[in-house]
Amino acid sequence: MLEKGRQELAVSCGIMSSSNFLHLFSEIYGTSLSEYREQCRKKFAGEEGQNHSLS
Repeated sequence: MLEKGRQELAVSCGIMSSSNFLHLFSEIYGTSLSEYREQCRKKFAGEEGQNHSLS
């Protein structure tokens, strides 16, 4: 399912393949999509932990 989402995003951005999208993503953000996802998970997990401790 994730691959299908990448393909749809690649098409809507005018990029012919998902591998081109992944390359462009890393050029723009300076990190791979999987590393970016991991950073987001850690960030939001940390924020959720802080929110739970405040309640």
